[in-house]
Amino acid sequence: QLPYPNAVPQEQHESAYTYLQESKQSVESLLYTNGASPGTAPNVQPLKSQKVAQRNQRVTVRYADGRVKENIKFKTVEEDIANEKCVLVKSH
Repeated sequence: QLPYPNAVPQEQHESAYTYLQESKQSVESLLYTNGASPGTAPNVQPLKSQKVAQRNQRVTVRYADGRVKENIKFKTVEEDIANEKCVLVKSH
């Protein structure tokens, strides 16, 4: 009889612990396949965004199909500029 009604038997607890340890090792091996060891951060420089205009500044842009939008807020075309759908012609 177990001392607590909802207690897990010791053998079941140990097998679950072993399974979790094996899972952890397999995940770590996938993460660190390039030779990096756990705890060492890869030497990667952060990307810096190019600020061409402030979000509420008025700009003029030209799309690839020839359309030109004048005196429009930068934040409305910011995504199109980032996706290279249009180019910034002038900041007002």
